[in-house]
Formats: sequence, structure tokens, C-alpha cells
Amino acid sequence: MPNRPMDAKALRLANFMMLAIVLIASPFLLWDFWSSVAKDVPRLGVYGYVTGPMFAHKISEIVIGGAWLWFAFMYNHEKANRWPSWMSPQRYRRTLRIVGMVVLWSTVLATYAWTVLNLGTSARTTDIAEPPGVGEDWLVWRFYLGAVVVGGATYVMLVVRKLTQDQKAP
Repeated sequence: MPNRPMDAKALRLANFMMLAIVLIASPFLLWDFWSSVAKDVPRLGVYGYVTGPMFAHKISEIVIGGAWLWFAFMYNHEKANRWPSWMSPQRYRRTLRIVGMVVLWSTVLATYAWTVLNLGTSARTTDIAEPPGVGEDWLVWRFYLGAVVVGGATYVMLVVRKLTQDQKAP
């Protein structure tokens, strides 16, 4: 499929679809995050939850998913060559570099969460002897968390490629 420029009508439709995705997905993500907090904080304490794999997983999926949505939104504007008033092309590149670094750290967090939730830990550390990845939800813990890790790594590689190509362009 060729990379054709967008017209104003296609950009409005794309922006509307992005808004619909955000409005539909946000309540589910926030509810999932809140139910995780409500279930785990009384058992682990605030410090135990914030330093544990579930918090790392929840934060990384929100950050990586949000970064992908923002990238798609800005990509549509770039294709249409109609930048939002609040984001010039130079500011976009600077922001993209910062978001890429945040996603890199979120990918590290997601990898930590995947490792702990699928392999467990030692009794000397967090003592997750029976990780959720071995129970009845093994499919979710193995593949969904793996998809979050792959999504973050792909985002970082895409950003690096885009920024290096923009530097080479006249």
C-alpha cells in the first residue's frame, strides 16, 4: 500500500477514530488498574505494590499504549502536513525523543513484569513461588505481557529509525 498524503477530510476522520478509541478504551484500562490496586494494596501494602510486577505491568501497558496512540495521531498529522497549533515539527521530534526514552524504560518494566509473573522469584526477594503465569490464566500472562514487551520494543525501534531518517533528510 503506497504512503499517500492525507487530505483534511481523512485527517478529521482519523482524529475522530483516535478519539473514539481513547474514549472507549480508557475506562476499561482505568478500571483494570483500579481493581488491581484495590485487590493488591491491602495484601501487599503500598510499597510492596508499587515495587511489584503488577504495578510495573499496569504502568507499562498504559504508557506504551498511550505512546502508540500519540504516535498514530501525530503520524496522521504528518501525512496530512497539517500540524496541530500546539505541536510544530521541531517540537514533535523533541517530544518523540523524550517519549521514546519513556517507552524504553516502560519496556524494561514490562520485561521485569513478564519475567516475574511467568517465572516467579526467590524466597529471598519477593517470594512469588507460584507465579500467575503457571495458573489457569497462563495464556494471558505469557502472551499478553509478551505483546506489551514487543509493542514497547517495536515502538522504540520505530522512533529511533524515524529520528535518524529525519536527521538525514535535507
